[in-house]
Amino acid sequence: GRLKLHQRLQIDGGIDDKTIGLAAAAGADTFVAGMAIFGAPDPTQAMRRLHQFAIQTSKRSTADG
Repeated sequence: GRLKLHQRLQIDGGIDDKTIGLAAAAGADTFVAGMAIFGAPDPTQAMRRLHQFAIQTSKRSTADG
């Protein structure tokens, strides 16, 4: 089934530069990316990069669907 408008799909764990796009394309809209952010030399930059990857993938998925 499909999610209703008020429902969210969260992925907790294993989110990084390689997986966030896949998770976003699969419909996730909330991500927990502890090590990818807090294990990075620059956590702020890592968070921004992951956010951009998720947004870019979501825009492509919306345009394709």
